Amino acid sequence: NVKGGDLLYLDYPGKIDEQDERIYRACGLAPKPFESVTYYAPFADPTQDSLKTHRDHTEFAANPTRGFCYGLLAALQNAHVLLNKDDLDVKADAVLHFLRDEVAERDDFQVDFGKPPMEVRTIEQLLKAMDAMLKFANESDSQHYKDMHVATIGKMKSRIKGLSQTLPGLITRDGQAKLPLPSEKFEDRSLHVIDVSDVTSQGQDLIFAATISDLRTRMENGELGVKHLIVVVDELNKYAPSGGFETYVLSTLREIAARGRYLGLVLFGAQQFRSRVDQQVIGNSANAAYGHIQMEELAQSGYTVYSQAVREKLATADPGEIMFRHPRFSQPVFLRFPKPSIMKGSDGMKRWPHKREDDVAPIIRLASDLNPGDVRRLLEEVDHGRRKEVLAEITEELIRKKGRDSEKVIRGVIGRSKRVVTISGLTNPTNDI
Repeated sequence: NVKGGDLLYLDYPGKIDEQDERIYRACGLAPKPFESVTYYAPFADPTQDSLKTHRDHTEFAANPTRGFCYGLLAALQNAHVLLNKDDLDVKADAVLHFLRDEVAERDDFQVDFGKPPMEVRTIEQLLKAMDAMLKFANESDSQHYKDMHVATIGKMKSRIKGLSQTLPGLITRDGQAKLPLPSEKFEDRSLHVIDVSDVTSQGQDLIFAATISDLRTRMENGELGVKHLIVVVDELNKYAPSGGFETYVLSTLREIAARGRYLGLVLFGAQQFRSRVDQQVIGNSANAAYGHIQMEELAQSGYTVYSQAVREKLATADPGEIMFRHPRFSQPVFLRFPKPSIMKGSDGMKRWPHKREDDVAPIIRLASDLNPGDVRRLLEEVDHGRRKEVLAEITEELIRKKGRDSEKVIRGVIGRSKRVVTISGLTNPTNDI
């Protein structure tokens, strides 16, 4: 689910009229919502007390949205979608491969023979291991550590450190990953929705890449558990763009489109601009459905195979009217489809409005020894341009130093040296706030 509440109420009935019911009956279908739906959303912050989803109302207690986060290894395996493309040269790629294959998810990493073993299961532990690599190279009076230049190691360390701040809650801080989708095989007639609508573009890329990679592995190992597993991808042109350089996500989607249906994994892609989807993915599509299309899109070369009359009809198609193309039909077929028998996303969001937290809420939960008002006053002087970075660092420090003086921890990050009086009775009455 990439937009609002589009796919968050699939287990609730929608409003359809008599004409829609007749279409359902003609197709031998019962117009009812899905019966077995599981929803997933990433944790909003490292406390794992809330989720980034619009589906968070108390009425959903019978089928709550399940939180998830990824481990260190998953983040490194999908670093190509998390880091700036300009950073991913051959040297940087070598460092990432070393971290992924030799360092991450290990309890016995040694910087060198005879050095004490290190546990590396979180980003914080990985950064310490990288510091140890740089220290060892410096003590050895060398510009390299295992054929990797210290400057490249330092650059990757800086980029990786930023991940925990830009993706709070999505990458675990305790080493315990909680993944979306069933850990075992899928069950027949089940539906699984991963909500990424409230996640940054970078976070969406990680979730998509990790999910598609997991499904590809299950497909190749014959571990899907069902005869056919359908993967529905909205905004497919974002993840499989035409004319872009090849990424692991794109190659995986090409593989699924080419071989997936023979192995039980079927791709359903939806997008507004078909011309912007990778041509290999398009070429391996057995079926295609076209709704109303703007004239600018129809002017693209991919639509010249259709007559002028067909293109004019697509440009003026009414809601619920589509053109369907299948290899069995020599000509495109126009047909109508009924309104979905499930609740519309906009209706669900009106019925169960989302209570959005501000950026200070995770810190308030962690600083339980301070009043919420005191926490907000302490954070008032944070520079607006660095606010997101500073708040993320404060959250990390409060988790790492749990049980200590929260005010001191917060001030240590902000850089303020004076203690001020608050309504909860902190010291120095001359600085009353």
